[in-house]
Amino acid sequence: VSAALPSAPTAVCTAAITDRAICVFTSESPGTTPGSCASRRCKALAEAAGLQVEVFDEKALAAGGYGGIIGVGKGSSRPPRLIR
Repeated sequence: VSAALPSAPTAVCTAAITDRAICVFTSESPGTTPGSCASRRCKALAEAAGLQVEVFDEKALAAGGYGGIIGVGKGSSRPPRLIR
């Protein structure tokens, strides 16, 4: 199976957005940036750069078979999210 490589501008844009997201979210405490807030911010950054983003909430996680994320999320008062 061979996957097509993204174009150079797409790859650079993706890397820049990923870098920005890492900088934003690693400088903040998880206690001050719950998953729902982080997912909204990540989605806004990515969409502003023309990237597609999908955020899985509890229902989407369950439907997608992400039991591990749901299980870990039960240890928090805030619901889990997955950003893809």
